[in-house]
Amino acid sequence: MRKTFALLGLVLFIAIPAGAQKAETQPNGEMAAAVDYARGLSRAFNAVADDLAPSVVFVQRRDVRVVGTQRNIFGRVIRPGREQLLDSGNGSGVIVSADGLVLTNNHVIEGAEELEIQLTDGRVYDAEVLGADPATDIAVLKIDADNLTPAKLGDSDDLQVGDWVLAMGSPFGLSNTVTAGIVSATGRQNLNIGRNTGRAVQYEEFIQTDAAINPGNSGGPLVNLDGEVIGINTAIFSRSGGNIGLSFAVPTAIAERVMRTIVENGRVAR
Repeated sequence: MRKTFALLGLVLFIAIPAGAQKAETQPNGEMAAAVDYARGLSRAFNAVADDLAPSVVFVQRRDVRVVGTQRNIFGRVIRPGREQLLDSGNGSGVIVSADGLVLTNNHVIEGAEELEIQLTDGRVYDAEVLGADPATDIAVLKIDADNLTPAKLGDSDDLQVGDWVLAMGSPFGLSNTVTAGIVSATGRQNLNIGRNTGRAVQYEEFIQTDAAINPGNSGGPLVNLDGEVIGINTAIFSRSGGNIGLSFAVPTAIAERVMRTIVENGRVAR
């Protein structure tokens, strides 16, 4: 009896037309259309990432630190250390003019002894701080470089909840990183960003996104699918220190206004 069932199963398998077997594995029209749509979205992401890559920079800060201090078992200094200029943090920025203006966050550069900017093509330049505004967490840097590719600033007031956006920068020092998400909300206020550091942002109209933003992304651009910068990545809400899908960016409506007053007046004028 067992042999009969085995043989019958084999016969039935052979009897199934080859065309019918293929039909089950081939996507139907709806599936093919969905795949084409997904590929189209991927191509849009590809285009934006390629266009913006030369405009996104890595910001390295250096500060004076005392190293080599030796203490005895009671904690008393028996040999003082020496001061050295050391890497002390990093962030991101975006080139916004052909003559070398760079937008970033104030908290990335505040109090730094020295600032260095690295472009995606490997060039490295010292950066000058033209001005900074702790109240909006925006800073404007200047580098003396040729052949720069400035990003285009878009109108953040046109954003709608659900719009696709890309976050670009150097999370954890990993330069040229791109993540995607949507606009989760606009005009977010009363977040008390920077409160624990004594640098609370006073003027809050944040764009909220679920695009992955992590430490090191600060100062990098939030970009729409037209390749326009519509925000400067600033903060995350996290209990672990990593991204949980609650990220915030200063809209360009604020960042561009701050930059303009710094360039024209040397300070922020409200």
